[in-house]
Amino acid sequence: MPLSKDSTITSYEIIRLKYGGLSSLPQTYLLKLEIKGVDGSCESKKIVLKHLNPNDLINNSTLELKDFSRVQSIKVPRTIYADFDLGYIFREFKPGKEVAHLLDQILYQGYIKNWQKKVFKRIGQGLAEIHTKLNIIHCDPLLFNWIYDAEKDELSLIDWEWLGEGDPAWDLSRIIYDVGRHVSRQKYRSGSKRINELYHIFNAVYLEVINGYAEISKNKEIIRKSANYWMHYSFSVTAEIHEIIFRSCDLPLPRGFTFLRRLPDSIFSKMLKEDSSFFRRLFRIFTKLSSLVLLVSSKRGRKDVSRTFKRLTKMFKREIRNT
Repeated sequence: MPLSKDSTITSYEIIRLKYGGLSSLPQTYLLKLEIKGVDGSCESKKIVLKHLNPNDLINNSTLELKDFSRVQSIKVPRTIYADFDLGYIFREFKPGKEVAHLLDQILYQGYIKNWQKKVFKRIGQGLAEIHTKLNIIHCDPLLFNWIYDAEKDELSLIDWEWLGEGDPAWDLSRIIYDVGRHVSRQKYRSGSKRINELYHIFNAVYLEVINGYAEISKNKEIIRKSANYWMHYSFSVTAEIHEIIFRSCDLPLPRGFTFLRRLPDSIFSKMLKEDSSFFRRLFRIFTKLSSLVLLVSSKRGRKDVSRTFKRLTKMFKREIRNT
């Protein structure tokens, strides 16, 4: 993998990648290279190395065919080299801070600054540009996959392994409810004293994202449709977060929401506060079970219920084996 014709890699270090939604996977690494030029000058360079399965490699090759120069709001790491035989891909490293950590900082300080609002508006704008100009969806645009470099004022979206064609509202819902999850978790960490403050922050961040999205896409129906994915996040956020989203979209509360409202607050508290692996797995099982209950209570068709039940049963077996 020559970086240039006359340069030489004098030393390298391989470390686990410390940012990005997929950084917890063992096949994601950061290469720190020391490069010596022909004139004797030395340069340090960082490159992301991933070991991907064949389908993910195909997706990444598809990514390279897209003209990201048309997307003005955000940056996408370029591919430096890909080895399809061995399943390795080398990508540009984007320095900065995960937007997930930025949101946690906002929640800790108790208010949101103007420059922080602009970051979330650019997230909405960037996502809309990807949907409208490139006709693809990211599929996993969680806040951990957005990197903000304050020095360059540069916002990047990383981890494109799952990109493809699909419903843009799914992408938007992933961001919105991920913000809600961070707020909900902070609520149970802080206690009831900060409820109004935290929900005010959520409302401000949510409006920045959807206003940025609407500014580019000109399609408010996608924003409304994103709220309809609420069942996928039924226990990831508090009932109040769901209500804020539906109220902002001018939508009535859906059937089955009463079930969520009647559950004791202690369930949400336990699921969102615990950090141990046991409770994380229990949370996943409980969330998938709740999705089935909500699907039935919302009176969907028999085919939808049967199909969802089979899919969830497979997930339950896998999660139980891992517990």
